[in-house]
Amino acid sequence: SRANGAVFVLRDVSREQQYMDQLSWNARHDTLTGLENRGEFERRLQKLLTQGSHQLKPSAVLYMDLDQFKLINESCTRAAGDEKLIAVAQMLQSSLRESDCLARIGGDEFGVLLENCPPDKVSSIAEKLRQAAQQLQLPWGKKMLRTGLSIGVLHIPGDASSASELLRMADMACYRAKERG
Repeated sequence: SRANGAVFVLRDVSREQQYMDQLSWNARHDTLTGLENRGEFERRLQKLLTQGSHQLKPSAVLYMDLDQFKLINESCTRAAGDEKLIAVAQMLQSSLRESDCLARIGGDEFGVLLENCPPDKVSSIAEKLRQAAQQLQLPWGKKMLRTGLSIGVLHIPGDASSASELLRMADMACYRAKERG
């Protein structure tokens, strides 16, 4: 007589799925601050432009650069610099609306995408962030680490089509802000 039957191989893939999810998260985020990274920020900005949302409701990009950041890394340590970046990221996050997209887009540079935000509101948000950064003090040993924030503001024009071009322009605005102190 012939034996009838089947073999079932069961495998728990939850660990593999967790690993894949982690890889995916790491690809889109800055591991130090937990914020989105430059690539993800550019993708979001490009999506806004492609969908044409900026033509219906005013939107803006804030490009922020920490002042005197190299000094902290050199005079204290890189660990102090990392602590400062984490503190700044948390301060920025708590000062923004839930709908705003905040990202770490460079070593000591942050970007914010403000969707559906009229120009006068954009200016007051930028000023609020600048003042919050000025008040941020981080104790490090016997020192108190302070950092200013230079902010470039770019109101997204209706005919904008390139996220990378907008980021370049916002970076230039930030550079001018830094020059003017």
